[in-house]
Amino acid sequence: MAFAFNFDDSAGSNVSPEKHEVNSITQKYKQKPCKELDVCQDDDFKDLALFKGGLHSFELRDGTVLKGVKVELVENELFASAGEKHKDKDNGNSSSEVLKAHTLGSDLLAGVYEGGMKIWECTGDLLDYFLTHDPELMFNGKKVLELGCGAGLPGIYAMLHGAHVDFQDYNEEVLGHVTRPNCIINLKEKEKDKEKEDSPNDGYHPRYIHGSWDNLPTFLRSEACSGHGNGEYDIILTSETLYATPTVSTLVEVFEACTRKGSVVYVASKTYYFGVGGGTKALRDEIVNKRAGLFEWSTELSTETGVKREVIKLTRI
Repeated sequence: MAFAFNFDDSAGSNVSPEKHEVNSITQKYKQKPCKELDVCQDDDFKDLALFKGGLHSFELRDGTVLKGVKVELVENELFASAGEKHKDKDNGNSSSEVLKAHTLGSDLLAGVYEGGMKIWECTGDLLDYFLTHDPELMFNGKKVLELGCGAGLPGIYAMLHGAHVDFQDYNEEVLGHVTRPNCIINLKEKEKDKEKEDSPNDGYHPRYIHGSWDNLPTFLRSEACSGHGNGEYDIILTSETLYATPTVSTLVEVFEACTRKGSVVYVASKTYYFGVGGGTKALRDEIVNKRAGLFEWSTELSTETGVKREVIKLTRI
């Protein structure tokens, strides 16, 4: 099975497929306590020097260019930081959750690493959908949560248009080595022509939360979460997170717990993930049949070429 996607090296390219096996996707999803990534908001993220000259670029149809760190550089950093630079990379015994999957040649190892290092195909669909709307009207001043964020491109796009964004991923390493660097890189690019006080997100510092979805709503309302409040958002974004049927109901529970009347959830997904279940059909069953009256369902975008993909808009009733 091959449905992994990543950046092409050149600006102006689209997301391109890579042939990696997705192994052990049907393993039991493991609960992980939620924690906030420990970061120093005052530094300039000196580690970004590691990625200088090693960035991917992704150009949207409106001319916006989003940048992201290269996975291979992140992997090298993880091996080095773990003291495993000279370790046999084929034995799969790395202490790093991400490397446990990558050393096995897998894009995903359920319950260990949930694929956050890759730019998956539906991420491009969600970004394309944003371009059909006024991004400032859509995002400016809104409180946004990106679930299963990985590289965080949809959330970063929202942040560049004035949203206050929090990023959630299953893996701490993904947030620390990919999501946060990507946020800082893109904000710095945006601010080159702006004064600091006129920054696109008004000085808001994103929160980066790692752990499983079942623990997220409680964590967002707890004192362990900086700036904790009611844990509700104006907008939730998520892409390629419906790939396993057992987690769809948990994801919908987060939608319910973290929204209020009028909140919107944007879901980009394949209609069906062959061999593993999940997809928008499973989401529809959960939203329309099992939880009727909670959200209004609207199919906003649908692709008919190849494996069918959709962007779904759920409006909290």
